[in-house]
Amino acid sequence: MNFLINLKKPSGYFALIAEIKLKSPSEGFLGNESQVVEITGQYQEAGADALSVVTEKKLFAGNIKLIKTVKKACQLPVLCKDFVTEGRQLKAIAEAGADAVLLLSRILNDLQLEILKQTAQKLNLLPIVEADNFNDLNRIKNRNFPVVAVNARNLDDLTVDRDRACRMLRLIPEATFKLAFSGVRNRQDVRDYLKSGARGVLVGTALMKSADRINLIRELKKL
Repeated sequence: MNFLINLKKPSGYFALIAEIKLKSPSEGFLGNESQVVEITGQYQEAGADALSVVTEKKLFAGNIKLIKTVKKACQLPVLCKDFVTEGRQLKAIAEAGADAVLLLSRILNDLQLEILKQTAQKLNLLPIVEADNFNDLNRIKNRNFPVVAVNARNLDDLTVDRDRACRMLRLIPEATFKLAFSGVRNRQDVRDYLKSGARGVLVGTALMKSADRINLIRELKKL
């Protein structure tokens, strides 16, 4: 399944990636593995354009099996989020059924990013490169990555700065497909990201904590 095609042809004005994460360093536990199938169904019913699954174990209580569970429960493309540093991780992610993979620029040098990008593409995984600060963004913004994501959360202190994220989005060339990660609470947050050049947003914590995930997605998509 082509992840980028779904993002470029969303069900509404913009692409919404709904995330499944069982734990967050800033929020603690958000759910458990027994809820994953139910949440996946809710996301698909609500009109999400793609799903994100956090598989990192230590900080987020995830595992690679979550990808398989989600893929069996929906017909949407799936992004795997983990701390990927080696090609063998990409192979396992592809074998689990993911359609895209996150590459964190803050933990990878330029050579590593290029090698992992090429390896991901050979495995039919869309590489999405993320930056949460200006230094890393300046390294990656002109290097022909098909999708660049800006994270509003500072991964050093876990604070969220949507204004900084908007400034970062404006620096990315228009030819690049731009995504905004973190900090989405309501439609105004989405509007701010879209005005800054984002063509899609990822919503994680707000959805995992919501008592009505279906309604929240539909409200966000009403722009």
